[in-house]
Amino acid sequence: MLDGFVTFWGLKHSFISELNPLMRQLYEFNPLLFILLKAALSLSLYLFIFLKKVPQSRWLMWITVLAAVFYTSVFALHCVWMGSILR
Repeated sequence: MLDGFVTFWGLKHSFISELNPLMRQLYEFNPLLFILLKAALSLSLYLFIFLKKVPQSRWLMWITVLAAVFYTSVFALHCVWMGSILR
């Protein structure tokens, strides 16, 4: 959920840009909805993994895990960008 706030802060101060066109439109429409959706998506993704609710299908399990890895990587990249800007 921290990613939503870091992304929001970076967008608000023009440090980063949202590359996902749907999320960019949502941010431009209503920043609060943007944060709420990002928080809900990340929470549901990690609940699947941490509560062991990953789908039993092997390919769905891998898609879920890859989505979590990708999402975490994007969050880390945002943090690195923010850290380099704030120095």
